Amino acid sequence: MKEAQAARLLMRQTRRPLWLMAVPLLRSNREKTQVSQVEFQGDNGREDEVVVDSDGKQSEQKVQDNSKGDLNVDHTRTRAVDYRRRKHEGKITYVKSDELSERERNNLRNKWKAASRGYRERKKMEKAMLDLTPQSIENTLPDPAGVEAVEGQQESPGGGVVVDAPPQNEDFHPQMSSTPEREDREKKAEKRFKRLQAEKHELRKLNIHLRKQLAKMRKEKERARKSEMRAKERLRHIERVKPKGGKKLAKERKLAVVSFLTRDENSRLLPGKKDTITKNKIKEQRRILTKPLTELHVLYNSEMKKSLHLSYRQFARRRPFYVTAPKAKDRDTCACMDHENVHLLANKLYSRGLLKTKSISELLVMIVCDPKNKDCMDRVCAKCCFEEVEFPETESSSEVTWEQWKRVTSTNGERMFGNMVKQIYNGTIKELMELFSQKLESLAIHQFNWLHQAEQFRYLKQNITECEAVLHVDFSENYACKLSTEVQAFHFGGSRQQATIHTAVLYTVHGTKSYATLSDSLRHDERAVWAHLEPILGELRETFPQITTLHIQSDGPVTQYRNKNNFYLLSTVPFLSGFTKVTWNFSEKSHGKGAPDGIGGAIKREADRFVQRGGELQAPQQLYEMLNTRLGSSITHYWENREESMPLLQACNSRLESETHCVQH
Repeated sequence: MKEAQAARLLMRQTRRPLWLMAVPLLRSNREKTQVSQVEFQGDNGREDEVVVDSDGKQSEQKVQDNSKGDLNVDHTRTRAVDYRRRKHEGKITYVKSDELSERERNNLRNKWKAASRGYRERKKMEKAMLDLTPQSIENTLPDPAGVEAVEGQQESPGGGVVVDAPPQNEDFHPQMSSTPEREDREKKAEKRFKRLQAEKHELRKLNIHLRKQLAKMRKEKERARKSEMRAKERLRHIERVKPKGGKKLAKERKLAVVSFLTRDENSRLLPGKKDTITKNKIKEQRRILTKPLTELHVLYNSEMKKSLHLSYRQFARRRPFYVTAPKAKDRDTCACMDHENVHLLANKLYSRGLLKTKSISELLVMIVCDPKNKDCMDRVCAKCCFEEVEFPETESSSEVTWEQWKRVTSTNGERMFGNMVKQIYNGTIKELMELFSQKLESLAIHQFNWLHQAEQFRYLKQNITECEAVLHVDFSENYACKLSTEVQAFHFGGSRQQATIHTAVLYTVHGTKSYATLSDSLRHDERAVWAHLEPILGELRETFPQITTLHIQSDGPVTQYRNKNNFYLLSTVPFLSGFTKVTWNFSEKSHGKGAPDGIGGAIKREADRFVQRGGELQAPQQLYEMLNTRLGSSITHYWENREESMPLLQACNSRLESETHCVQH
């Protein structure tokens, strides 16, 4: 009874039609019980009722229903045949999906999806109604007396009322009887519900947090994957361009770069006592590059064999730490006048937009066939002797100013003095271009001599034999003796003594050795030169008696080395020491800097450090004694006394005077 009332109430609330709801009501019948089942037969909406007796036998009504089913099948087939005929005749509009636009196809697919969704919902509802379990016979109560059937309800053949089945609505809760046990259960359920809701909220927050972390980790993973791919690609590229040979070839490249950058034509050794640089407790005398590193890189690859070629980055990485680019404090006080004058003209033309480069090497390449060919650089080559730098068209009559170094002669009474000044000239663009062409052409010979001499001197040192020795000599600037504490009259007066320092570097097959000869004599002429060379030549003959050929290299000042008196001493003194062959090579003008200049800077730096620590160097003899007490020095020091060198000087003077007298007569 209660279930029937609940079904009626559900029907009123949901307002659903009765044909969608069916709940069989069972009535007590001791002799026969009939159960009605509803079966949906396809799309025709027909319902067949099957009656089963208590013995499980079907009634004759089933046979009738089967005959009706056969008729329905025939009718369906007839309709299908008729549909295909009408479609073939074109009475039914049919459009293929390929002929529809993308938008029409999407709309059609949405309609099909909606129809399929409705079909599935109907099937679910039919299954729910068929799976409804009927009430047992014992619990079935008779209808109350005087209760009339609700209007619109149908009666069963037995006289009962068939009520539509309630839908499976979770929000429907029939009113139940209230007991203390039920109230406790409801309270516990409510508390449990609230606790689960709170846990659900926390889990939801945790889920969101974990999703964010997961997305972040995925991004990091993707970033790491891309980074790994880039690293692998770089490694593959390095492996492709990495030259074969391993460590041995890498060492050869390092030595080749060091040897190339320490050449005298590529870097200039600074002679100053403060011109040092230290790295990893290794102190070296600084060298500054004479050309930009980019030009030196191109020159390196053009000279070296292919296995030693390097990229610019690798070339710069292998540069020695003591070979640096010139800085503002590295003021060049020994610049070549020929090169500097051409530089001044090239800078002016470059600033006016008439030249594309300021590099002397690149400008010389424009006017010669081969910068390593003597005929081309001497301007006697038949192909390039008339070549000149091409200038763009410009107003040749425009006024312009430029600077040039020039020796100016002045007189003071009876005496004449020559001074070097940087003079300013005024003229036209045409005059400037003509002067530049003349200076550049004359510079080609000077450039070739300088580079050729440096190359030949390097070849001589690298291919020296057992019986040969190379001696590179030069005078260092005199050292002014100092004290840790000086009075004003001593500091600014003329009481300070000076020490002459003559430096030399000896090259043999057994290695390299440095020498420094100190003296209290301030003479720098050819006689003093051989007085400084005498102890070095004596040690050389004692240490290596097999050496019979001596090659001497120096710069070319006429007051020291390049004069007729030195030629006479060269042809006399070495042969008295046991040498059988001697050569003297003079470097090109203003390009005589070399290894001996670094020895002078090292000696002066050591002397200044000694004075700063409280030492006193009042005389050149004290400087020599201090240097000999220093341990670990690679320089061999000699003392040349003025009185001891006088016999040699007097003998040279008398011999020279007699030879000169004979030549005159």
